[in-house]
Amino acid sequence: KLNVVILTTTKAQLRSYRILDIAGREVMQDIFMDDNSIDVASLKSGIYFLSVTTTNGVINKKFVISK
Repeated sequence: KLNVVILTTTKAQLRSYRILDIAGREVMQDIFMDDNSIDVASLKSGIYFLSVTTTNGVINKKFVISK
């Protein structure tokens, strides 16, 4: 099973991210260092919202974890 979210971008540099659960509670947040991946193995099954801050603005995506 996939336990890592890998982000790719061609025009913007990744800065930081936040992950919120379905209730809007922040469950993870960090800045990007050497790679563009997020280890989500610790998250429980559910629906999450990923907010990524880049040099060109903010990108928001929904994703589902099913264990």
